[in-house]
Amino acid sequence: MASSSNNFGTTIEQRLLPDIELFRILKELVFQQLRVAVPAVVLSFDAGPPATVKLAVAIRDRVQHSVPISGPLSPVTDFRTLPVMDDVPVVVYGAGGWSVTIPIQPGDECLAVFSDSCLDAWLQNGAAIGSDGLVQSQVPMSPRRHNLSDAIAIFGLRSTPNGLSDYSLDSMQLRNKDGSVVIDLADDQVTITAPTVSVNCTTLTADCSGSAQVTAPSVVLGSAASHADFMLHEHYNVAGPVTGMVVPQP
Repeated sequence: MASSSNNFGTTIEQRLLPDIELFRILKELVFQQLRVAVPAVVLSFDAGPPATVKLAVAIRDRVQHSVPISGPLSPVTDFRTLPVMDDVPVVVYGAGGWSVTIPIQPGDECLAVFSDSCLDAWLQNGAAIGSDGLVQSQVPMSPRRHNLSDAIAIFGLRSTPNGLSDYSLDSMQLRNKDGSVVIDLADDQVTITAPTVSVNCTTLTADCSGSAQVTAPSVVLGSAASHADFMLHEHYNVAGPVTGMVVPQP
């Protein structure tokens, strides 16, 4: 609590209090223009290239209205909906020529991160390593910083209603929301769970030091010729005589 006036007039604390309050309000006004990161919801997706989304911010903005430099301090606070963000580039996980893509849908949640600098020149032209070994960086088209126009969408952030159930604590999974399709990577095994698994390849090789077993109502091969080859082939280097052709169980 500030000291009260005495015989010597207003104290130093009392004289400084209005200025301190004014600086506090100015600080809040500066922070209101500074964007760092905020949850957002997808309105639409464009696979590109580049892949971009239209986003709506999921949290209203807390606004403290400006107050005159001179006059009484009477800040007013309210909440407003931020404008929709168009053409927000999506972080597509990948490197070295490989990528992981996800089927982004309207209503998906993400984290919008706001760049230090204007993204327009980089988004249009990219950046490459020149013959001198230096990165050929872009000159920003605008002086803006941490602006709503320079958002980047990072997917994976989820609110409680959209959280995953049956989260695996001992393996890495590529899965759908209800867990009916899962590729599970554990320390000692890989498990694929799905109603249908299709393998499209020129050559399929399985090298198992132990046993290999396929259990299914039927086995369908890609062509009649390959089907005949499979059903008529023989096994060599087994502990016993050469086996006969493959015979399906009744």
